[in-house]
Amino acid sequence: MTEASESPSPSRRKRQRQAEAAADAGTDPAAGQSRPIVNPLRKLDFLSSGQLEQIHEASLSILARTGLVFNSPPALALFRQAGARVDGQRVTLERSLVEAALATAPAQFTVYARNPANNVPIGGDSCVTMPTGGAAYARGLDGQRRPGTLADVENLTRLSVMSPEVHLLARKAVEAQDVPVAVRHLECWRTVLTLGDKPAVSGTVGGEPEAEDVLQMLAALYGGEEAIQDRPVALCNVNANSPLVYDRPMLEGALAFVRRGQPVILTPFVMAGVMGPATLAGALAQHNAEVLAGMVLTQLARPGAPVIYGTATSNADLRSGAPAIGSPESAISIGACAQLARHYHLPCRGGGALTDSQLPDAQANYERMMTLMISVLSGVNVMMHGLGTLDSYLTIDYEQFVIDTELIGMLTHMLLPLEVSVDSLALDTIHEVGPGGFFLDAPHTLRHYRLAHFLPRISLRHSHDQWLAEGGLSATQRANALCRERLASYRPPRLDPAAEARLNDFVERRKAQLLG
Repeated sequence: MTEASESPSPSRRKRQRQAEAAADAGTDPAAGQSRPIVNPLRKLDFLSSGQLEQIHEASLSILARTGLVFNSPPALALFRQAGARVDGQRVTLERSLVEAALATAPAQFTVYARNPANNVPIGGDSCVTMPTGGAAYARGLDGQRRPGTLADVENLTRLSVMSPEVHLLARKAVEAQDVPVAVRHLECWRTVLTLGDKPAVSGTVGGEPEAEDVLQMLAALYGGEEAIQDRPVALCNVNANSPLVYDRPMLEGALAFVRRGQPVILTPFVMAGVMGPATLAGALAQHNAEVLAGMVLTQLARPGAPVIYGTATSNADLRSGAPAIGSPESAISIGACAQLARHYHLPCRGGGALTDSQLPDAQANYERMMTLMISVLSGVNVMMHGLGTLDSYLTIDYEQFVIDTELIGMLTHMLLPLEVSVDSLALDTIHEVGPGGFFLDAPHTLRHYRLAHFLPRISLRHSHDQWLAEGGLSATQRANALCRERLASYRPPRLDPAAEARLNDFVERRKAQLLG
């Protein structure tokens, strides 16, 4: 059999590379369609089996001896009914309650998008990404850092829709500080639900009223409350107030999501040395206890409710007290928490493109590539803060967002299974070219080069003279131009007019009520 008659197997690697090549050539009509990272390799372990067991036992000791404060009467009532010890707002948990909850929490689930092509798998070997969440500031294409606006939320949603490397939309990739706080969640959720057709993620800092508004908006979009009951369509992020406290707004917003069968992400942010012990082992034991306590609550509220083991834990730079999210300790925490999540058979949220740098400079990119690689290789399933993060979560940067799509694209490509077949081994071509020959114009090369290699959109592989002839632009300048191109080429995904009308009607009525 000659190579001309050989037919490559329709592997996932080939299909992925065909999609990359088509998107790069601008010929893919669904260039922004979600394509999760898949890591089929053995996951990276930071802890030995003995160390993992020690941290697990230490966490159980914290839960049974010290306990946590749950600042929510409904949460406390659930713990009492389950037989937990409740003293005021402090709850202590025995091992049996933790083990029973772990037995009902699902290891994998799907979040359903308005466009079924963008449904998101959570768990297993999949890793999905989203922009940073909750940034106060935006650094625009003019290079100026300023308070975030609703226009930024709109633009970042458009960029997310246009980027196949983005799988989840951020309700507040940046705070829309030009919108009154009372109705900010309505305007921002309306933005991501109408401009995008991928699932969205947000916390509910306004507590149960805000969560109920969001759930009603989702019901309006998807066709009624029954359409979203026990069918995940959005995720709610819940931050513990480390050390060992869950505040009422976060708790009651999470419980509203749990009652509808919508996933919650439990995410402590233990800054080692400030909000937890300075040693990573102690910080991880506390972190793990906080996650397990929240997980127990979700399963008491609704056994089988989808829940994600989250982490934002890192260290503080004790010279200044500032968080150090781009540190090696941050990367270790990501890997260790992903391993703990696998031990409990829970999906994991962590990591992302993390940095403490103020600009999309060398520091930003060597720190974020470390945390990105550790996140993917250690088995993180959801990367919040996967694109655009600067300034220890405080700023989202347009240029960095686009650079991060390239970094994620590189990682996605790197993890595609290597195809070894009669065609890819190319023995006939090697024989025909022979010693001292030239492969560049071989038919096999012309047939495969777009599929065989990652083709960057920002990184350059030119000679110095060619680079100068094309303007001598830096990577951030090229990212700026590509960002402008993507925003200009955005086309809104199709939205059912009746669903849009229901959504807008609800938002306008609630705004009138909240603003009086």
